[in-house]
Amino acid sequence: MMQHPEPPTSLTDSTESRGDLVWDGRYQVERTLGEGGMGEVLLARDLAGDGRPVALKVLQSRYREVATPYFMREFVMQRRLRHPGIARVHELGFDQEDGGEVPYFSMQFVPGRPLALLFEEDLALEDIWRWTLELLQALDMVHRTGYLHRDVKPGNILIIDQPGPGESSACLIDFGIAIPLSADREEFFIGTPEYSAPERMACEQLEPASDLYSVALILYELLQGEPPWPGWEPEELWIQRMKKPPPPITREGVPAAVAELIMQVLKPSPGDRPQTAAELIVRLSAALGRTPVVETELAFRQRLEALPLQTASYQQATEAEARLLVLDVPQGHDGSAVLHEIADRASIKGVRVVRVQLRGKPAFPLSEIEPMLDVFRRLRVARQGGQGLAILQGIAGAATMLTRMHRPTMLCLEGLQRADAATLSLFHSVLTGATNEFLSVVATVDEGDKPLTADAFRAFTAQKYVQRVRFAPLTREDTVAYMAAALGPRVMDDACVERFHEESGGSPMRLVQLLTEAFRKGDLRRSVDGYLWLEGAVGPDTRTTRHMVTDLQLFELLSVIDGPLPAFVVQSYLGPRWSVDQLVDAGVLTRTPTDWVTSPARQLLETRYAMMPPLRRRAFHQKLGDVLVALEPFPGRAGLIADQLERTARPAQSVPYLLAAADDAAAERNEARGLAYVDRAARLAEEDPHDDDDRWHWRILLAEAEIDLARRLGDQRRLATAAEQLFRLGVDGAHLSSIEHALVAKMDHAHAAAEWARLVEHAEQLLLLHHMSASGRAVALHRWARSLQAWATGDSDAAAALVAEGLAEADDADLIPYAKLSTLQAELAVASGAADLAAPAIARLRALGDTHGERALVARAGLLDAAWLRRQGRASAALRAVQGVTAEIGASHQPGLNGRVELEFAECHLALGWHESALEHARRAIELSRRDQDPATAFAARSALADAMMYAGGHAVAEKALARMVSDHPPHVMPQLVNEVRWRWLLCRFEQATPGLLFVREIAELAGHAARGSDPWTAARATALAVRVSLGARRARDAVRYAEWLVELQAAYPQSSVPRHLVDWLMAGAHYQLKWFKSASALSRRAMESLRELTQEMAEAEHRRGFLAARDNALVGSDGFEGAARCPEKAEPIEHPEAAVRAAGAANARSPRLSADGGGHDLMAANSPHAAYANRSGSRSSRQ
Repeated sequence: MMQHPEPPTSLTDSTESRGDLVWDGRYQVERTLGEGGMGEVLLARDLAGDGRPVALKVLQSRYREVATPYFMREFVMQRRLRHPGIARVHELGFDQEDGGEVPYFSMQFVPGRPLALLFEEDLALEDIWRWTLELLQALDMVHRTGYLHRDVKPGNILIIDQPGPGESSACLIDFGIAIPLSADREEFFIGTPEYSAPERMACEQLEPASDLYSVALILYELLQGEPPWPGWEPEELWIQRMKKPPPPITREGVPAAVAELIMQVLKPSPGDRPQTAAELIVRLSAALGRTPVVETELAFRQRLEALPLQTASYQQATEAEARLLVLDVPQGHDGSAVLHEIADRASIKGVRVVRVQLRGKPAFPLSEIEPMLDVFRRLRVARQGGQGLAILQGIAGAATMLTRMHRPTMLCLEGLQRADAATLSLFHSVLTGATNEFLSVVATVDEGDKPLTADAFRAFTAQKYVQRVRFAPLTREDTVAYMAAALGPRVMDDACVERFHEESGGSPMRLVQLLTEAFRKGDLRRSVDGYLWLEGAVGPDTRTTRHMVTDLQLFELLSVIDGPLPAFVVQSYLGPRWSVDQLVDAGVLTRTPTDWVTSPARQLLETRYAMMPPLRRRAFHQKLGDVLVALEPFPGRAGLIADQLERTARPAQSVPYLLAAADDAAAERNEARGLAYVDRAARLAEEDPHDDDDRWHWRILLAEAEIDLARRLGDQRRLATAAEQLFRLGVDGAHLSSIEHALVAKMDHAHAAAEWARLVEHAEQLLLLHHMSASGRAVALHRWARSLQAWATGDSDAAAALVAEGLAEADDADLIPYAKLSTLQAELAVASGAADLAAPAIARLRALGDTHGERALVARAGLLDAAWLRRQGRASAALRAVQGVTAEIGASHQPGLNGRVELEFAECHLALGWHESALEHARRAIELSRRDQDPATAFAARSALADAMMYAGGHAVAEKALARMVSDHPPHVMPQLVNEVRWRWLLCRFEQATPGLLFVREIAELAGHAARGSDPWTAARATALAVRVSLGARRARDAVRYAEWLVELQAAYPQSSVPRHLVDWLMAGAHYQLKWFKSASALSRRAMESLRELTQEMAEAEHRRGFLAARDNALVGSDGFEGAARCPEKAEPIEHPEAAVRAAGAANARSPRLSADGGGHDLMAANSPHAAYANRSGSRSSRQ
């Protein structure tokens, strides 16, 4: 039996999640990306991989005993799927949690929005056609690899926005329930009924046509705006799909042939549909009047690169067992792929794998393996409770740590020849010292690359503990076997295969290049049934590109490129004389897994570079830098520009790009790299031979960059220092714009510190700066500062008026003041329940973000929209809004947003009755808010955590925590949030014991205080609690009085009060105690009808079930009106969510029927609505 954790004994215990939210010592969690089933997907940064963003899929700890094999099967399967339309997996690992190991795997972060969130938008037909064809291309890859996805639905399709209009693309994700096509029939249906084929729902045969049926359902809904059949119950949907044809597609602009094809794919019998994704691509393309593309060139090449070679040397490498395995990789072999194959095989067996790519540019001894060593330091410190970090530093500390591994560990070093002497010495001492059976090392050596420290490298690789395997050239038999696996048997004749083998020179990478070139030229084609070789084609012919290999100018141009670059950058740099595609075909350039290009002959190019005159080298660097400046932005562009311009005749011209690169690093939460860029910029600015005025301007620029960096990192101390530095520079130079910039930064620091008087003081200094003609910006910022001060002191009305004045003064083109005021207005409107202002203010904030391309503003608008929807009782819509926000932010770090996203997830889950996941989100919100120095969000998250703990039975702990929060809260917290915490504290006390009259007065005082303080939300909830307490004390007339006040609040603030169904149910309870049975019966009916209407708006069945079981909603339809006085008893934990749903349904089915005649003791006239409402279809089907 699975063990469930006990309720925490203190709030401190409950907030202990994973330290600073680092998984397995390596992945720093940023926020939730998605959730469902038995796992969740988190955005994280790989601390062992230069902080790159990854999606971290984690199996929930309570499912590890039953689901770990399926989770690992998903990883094994998805690692075989290399396709541009499928997210690529990286690493499998296990983290320690709740006394056991929890599996996870990292994968490519896809910065897109789920298609499920786009259904309400006006989507262009061209986008719909493109996404559908891309989805089918991805499914073609899945099916040809031998798998069925089984869960193709809008929530598992990400739409990625690319630069330029109409350039979005689709990506298929979540292979959690994918299964081999050869598997036995299922005994139980697993999937999403709304998007499943009837044979899948009936657990019949497994075939690709089932996934195609799902695609047709999605395409139908995209075109029509609604699914072909309503409902969500599997049995009901199965009957409709088997017996009833879908309504015709009526959208204007849809070709009749496309509509007819969709109807065919939705046929109930799989045999009547297209049988493969390739066939459907061809037929859909024909119906649209376009040339079919079953497989793109990029997809073809990626599939070839993912195919494992079966040569003797490759098998020897993957099967070897040695303490240090060195793979000698000749040019043209992919040592990295073999290294990853070895690592993946080890990780599946439970071995911890850490990979490092050595670049041969150590800043100090061991610097290039420091990220790897930091992983083990964090793990060691976590095991020792935060002790012992000092002794783990340096070579001796690293050696001690690596010889004392606590579980099987494999270190993978890519490019061992680039290791510095200290790194080689460290591994020598580890491998020759105390025996550690838990540690093994695998490394690649590029034979064409000169060792960084030749003598040390030679001595190290000659040791007895080293086993070396050299990759041999492909034999003809190897080439034949590879091409048969890649293309199918006998696609081309023996002479053609022989020509490919000869031209490849035994190089696997060269063979892939030749096949890709044949595919691009059309000699090799993909049809519905497989690959075809064009009749008359003779095979590879590289005579047109061989002259490039000896072109001196080409090699001089390429010699300044010391790392991968996008192909379009290299093409612009080389000019029309050379073609990147032809250079790739000739083997002069190679493509990386990210589809950038680089040169494999680095040693040759470095020799050529050293031979060039310095002036010529600088000219080439200048040319490449200018090309990068002129092209469209792409990730890492600023750093690449800076690297080139720093090596020109005037290095200081790289300063602006170094500062831009620092900002990019801060957006990735890479503080060390950001500071390094700033330091480089400062050094170059000081060394530049300019006069004092120019040097002063450089210092101004650097101070402004320090401010931007501090804002990005959320580092308030650095912000204060940089603002003061810029202020002094501005005063010394009498430079008004710099002084203004500094004062705005000082205001931001005061705002973050909640020092309201100092905030207003700096705002007044800004007004005085312009003397008698204060600018609109200064006036607007002054109103913003005074508004915050007024709100913090409880005068929300004055705060709202000041914001309105500021917006009237501000120029909407001046983003800084307008954004601050617009954000504040929306926050005030939501907190104060201003129904006439909230929606327009949120819309204005979102539009402002869209206009200026500011994702942070759009995200804040989305979070406020979610909070506003939640307060209206629309928890499902609120959760969808939060999911949209987490997709909108992308990977760029925005201080304060991640914690607020997790907080809103927690609040939505509480509203839906999901207390276990709410606990985790609240814990994560606390940690993230602390990391971002955001006390207000941390305070709110602690409140949500206490509420979730009440659900879990931890009332005593929650009460103590809430009492402390009421009496001691930071100055950052606005009055409405303090009121909410007081309400939760009172609710917690109410749920633990039978309160007396003094308790009712305490509640009434809170309600009155909240009402006077522009907080109708808390006023209404406190009044509802007063009704319940009065009912419990059998003081019916007091209950009626409070209920009437609640009705007045609900009428005055219909969108900021408790839901209508709860108001009516509580009033019915009061009438019942007064024996006003007729009105009580009418009110109870109206309450249940209101709840029904609200529930019908929810598209997802899981949302409906949870919402009906949530705290307040569970009162409506309970066994008697006494249910309004007390909370329902907490159920024992149930092992599986589906079992919980079945148990809830059974309990609802047992609810007694009560008479409808308006008299007698069994008064309530309707059944409990829970089962009926949960089983009734909403207006739209589930898309998650």
